[in-house]
Amino acid sequence: MWSVSDHDKRLHEENAYVAQRCFYAPCEAYPASHLVEQYIAAAAGACWLLIPSISCESIPSNMGIDAIRVPFMSAAFFHVSSTVDEQLRKNIGSSQFRDIRRLTRRAEEACDFRIWTLSDLASSSAEIASFVEIQELNARKYNHPINMYSKEAVVTLMKSPAADRYILKLGARRDNGLVIQASLSHQDCSSGVFTQLVQGIRHDAVPPGLNLYVSDYYQLYKIAEEMGFRRHGLGRGAIKQKRRMGSNGLVRLENVAIPINTKNFDAMAAFAQQAKTVLRDQ
Repeated sequence: MWSVSDHDKRLHEENAYVAQRCFYAPCEAYPASHLVEQYIAAAAGACWLLIPSISCESIPSNMGIDAIRVPFMSAAFFHVSSTVDEQLRKNIGSSQFRDIRRLTRRAEEACDFRIWTLSDLASSSAEIASFVEIQELNARKYNHPINMYSKEAVVTLMKSPAADRYILKLGARRDNGLVIQASLSHQDCSSGVFTQLVQGIRHDAVPPGLNLYVSDYYQLYKIAEEMGFRRHGLGRGAIKQKRRMGSNGLVRLENVAIPINTKNFDAMAAFAQQAKTVLRDQ
């Protein structure tokens, strides 16, 4: 979307302490002041404290600290007031809704789809190995510098008290059993939001005529509906594609950068202004 200018590449040489939950939560509210103070103390050895992926509306106008608000991408949501199918027809029209249903039926004819919670599985299981492998392929395909769903990250989730809230979904070809699609979602009963966190596809092994990107969205909508959820988090970015999948809500996000030991405050402020200008012009 934008990049740090050549003149300000020195920002890349600084480090940051990243506040709790990091980028795994697509959208967070700005933390309470006592938590911010704890983060600042924990970041004592860093150049910056980074509080990422924060809803703009939740950030107080006067934070009482010398912070820089850096514009970020938006998070998409699909809110259901009736049923998933009725809401999709309303949001995207009958023709596009029929296309989604058709593509999902075709995917289910060619593939066997199954779901587990992370608490159901062992870290050494074939299911976890398939998910991690496909996420590595996904990270390489989109040139991500870090695979955020590495084996280490997934095992950490599996060991957490929330392991039973994470839904792993795999799709394997019926003809040879090869897993070609994998996604991970999170169910948050306290907020009533079912969030689709990440999906990946083994593109070179997908049979012709399948669109597993589309079918995964719809299948997860229906899974969440059976669980009683009416709010679906679709993650950050790719807003145009998510509107085609029924998104009817956006939350603008910002990253809050708090200076700790930085020598480049002005450069970060200039970068934030550049980002704001780019977003305004889009």
